[in-house]
Amino acid sequence: MTYTKLILIAFCLLATLNLSAQSSKLIGKPAPDIVFKKVLNDSKTGYKLSDFKGKAVIIDFWSTSCRPCIEAFPKLEKWQKDYQKDLKIITIAQDKKARIVKFLQNRKLALPVVLDTNDQQYVRYFPHEAVPHTIFIDKSGMVQSITTAGLVTEKHIKELIAGEKVTAQYSDGVEKEIENLIGSEQGETDVQMVQKPFDKNAYSVYKSFKNGRLTFINMGYSTIYEILYNYPNRTRTRWENPKSYYRG
Repeated sequence: MTYTKLILIAFCLLATLNLSAQSSKLIGKPAPDIVFKKVLNDSKTGYKLSDFKGKAVIIDFWSTSCRPCIEAFPKLEKWQKDYQKDLKIITIAQDKKARIVKFLQNRKLALPVVLDTNDQQYVRYFPHEAVPHTIFIDKSGMVQSITTAGLVTEKHIKELIAGEKVTAQYSDGVEKEIENLIGSEQGETDVQMVQKPFDKNAYSVYKSFKNGRLTFINMGYSTIYEILYNYPNRTRTRWENPKSYYRG
């Protein structure tokens, strides 16, 4: 891949990532009465946010390629079970339906999954550039906190249910996260790749920059390949070296 190719890709991706973390402005304001369609893994296939009036609501955006998202599910499932009279957790998946159905066949998730696959209508309500992206809405329908599932503790759940100020840290700082993990760019080359170990405290995200640089955090090779070459989701790929290989 040449440097020119990277620039073209970056310009294309900039248009899709122009949501620029405006979610923080929603904290302390009434949540929109979102109509959830295409609901999987629940007793109903659709409902409105106002149907849960009198309950605290957590909306968790995720994708199957996001390892921190998946790792947060067990505690979200536990809290939904322990506080079911006062809490409703709704997850919103940003993958194709077939991929989510397959995921649910392999992983018995005890949470509803709302599909947001094409027009990303739910992202428009809570703009963000990375997942997990987690919204706390209190019993009166006010947005109390916006964070990431990995930072949520049971203390925050109790605060939300009790109507207290939720002390969960606001988090959608993708730019800062990338700079902390990658550091500043040095010099210009056609292609530069820096591979680092998985970071359980970081997002799964890709980001484009005006200088043509693309950064991928906590993503597998096959996902990166799909993004770079605009391959159909889950196209079978094989990566080899003399001693081992990776299949996606």
